Amino acid sequence: QAILAQRALGQPHAPPPASSTAMPAVHLASGARLDVDVSDPNSPAAAWRARVAIAAKLGVHTSQVRLVDPASGAQLQDADAVAGEVQAVLLCLNVSELTAEDSLLEAAGMSMVKLQTAETLNLRSTELCDLPESFGQLLALRELSLIG
Repeated sequence: QAILAQRALGQPHAPPPASSTAMPAVHLASGARLDVDVSDPNSPAAAWRARVAIAAKLGVHTSQVRLVDPASGAQLQDADAVAGEVQAVLLCLNVSELTAEDSLLEAAGMSMVKLQTAETLNLRSTELCDLPESFGQLLALRELSLIG
């Protein structure tokens, strides 16, 4: 009503006061703005909640998203509040690939260095759920045996 009264009297009106719960702006490392809501009307946005929302928006695993305060350059911890502006950095890491590689190393019973030069490989298949993409890089491998 006050704004209408100001307009009726020909007085300029002031914009409404900025909300103290404004949605934080999220930018990628490239500078591009990411349209994702990381706010929570009931509490300050926590970095972990923001990472989950950003990961879902980008279709990546949460572990691939890190948040950085653009003013200080410091990485935000999961419990830190997110206010104003935050920069999202995506790690080039595929969690499912790492899990598959760990399973392969465990099933093979050897290190990656030895695995890369192995000509024969006996795998306990009960411990192996998936082959990693890097399996194709085992160029020395000539014989593969699946046991169990």
